[in-house]
Amino acid sequence: MLAKRADVLGEYAAADVPPGPDELLSLLIAAIDPAEARVGVQTWGEATTDPAIRGIVVDMTDRMRAMLHDCVTAWLVKVEHQEPARAREQATPIAHRVMALYQAELLYIALRTPTEETAS
Repeated sequence: MLAKRADVLGEYAAADVPPGPDELLSLLIAAIDPAEARVGVQTWGEATTDPAIRGIVVDMTDRMRAMLHDCVTAWLVKVEHQEPARAREQATPIAHRVMALYQAELLYIALRTPTEETAS
């Protein structure tokens, strides 16, 4: 799942006009597969009690946040015309919020019943 997101986020960051944070979040949410979300949430649960799984989850989360940071930095430089060093600094809290909202949506989608999935 992370490899798929990495490819997409890399394409977004390389675009002439990278998506802004709101659009980036919308694109990521639209690509969530409910079955994958459920597996992700189950894995997060296991990470609370298994140190080996926790290490994997923390690594994956850190890598995803870094990819989001790169994408937000590209948007700040290319669209908002920020200096690269300033953009990298400004991107940190933005990427953190995008990641948090994305994880919240993963949880929301994972907890929906199949009936709710087909109704939306």
